[in-house]
Amino acid sequence: MILKLKKLAKEKLPFALPIVRAALAFIKHRNSKRKIRRLLQERSEIYIEVGAGDKKGKGGWITIDVTKNCDIFWDLRNGLPFPDESVSKIYSSHFFEHLSFKETQGFLAECKRAMISGGKFLICVPNAKVYLEAYVSGKYLEPSQYLGSLLSG
Repeated sequence: MILKLKKLAKEKLPFALPIVRAALAFIKHRNSKRKIRRLLQERSEIYIEVGAGDKKGKGGWITIDVTKNCDIFWDLRNGLPFPDESVSKIYSSHFFEHLSFKETQGFLAECKRAMISGGKFLICVPNAKVYLEAYVSGKYLEPSQYLGSLLSG
């Protein structure tokens, strides 16, 4: 039905396509909220992979992204769709480099909010050396150290 609606809008009402896309995103978010409520009732531990791309989770992991085939359709710039202290593990691979510095700070706060005490956060980023050196030395990580030429223009 969704594909038929998209096709109809594209062929007959091209000016309505943005409205159809917004409506479909709303429906996907609503369905994702329902799925999360069900998962919270069914599972004792929640493992999420954020920014997972167009794939389903395996081995108990739940994928979250804004792609067609992920388990939970959610724009992570708006936070995590889980209640406080409900997630046992969060995995992120090559996601943070797609966020601005401010979005990254907000998202990390969201991860802390959603994770249970003693939860695990597994992260993979390009050039992790920069992040690790800043952490070990206790220094503030200047955006210019990891954004480099992106800041200059």
